Amino acid sequence: MDDFLDSMRFSESKPKDQWDMFYITDQSFNTMQNAIARSRMADNPPDHLIAIPRNKCGTLEFDRSAEMVEYGYRLAEEQLLGKL
Repeated sequence: MDDFLDSMRFSESKPKDQWDMFYITDQSFNTMQNAIARSRMADNPPDHLIAIPRNKCGTLEFDRSAEMVEYGYRLAEEQLLGKL
């Protein structure tokens, strides 16, 4: 679970002089999602966890959805190979 929580940290932070309202809102949203995920995983641990790093794709990069779906399938195949 620690690996999962580490992967959820947003690693590409900006210097304080470059913060704008979108960046602050996005970071607040990520913080909220982290807290919810941590709480839900503590209550109901998953049988299999496929961790996708938060910095793999930005919040508004909808044009990369096909790439992200393919990435998720690839990670799932690697992690679940021989386990199901």
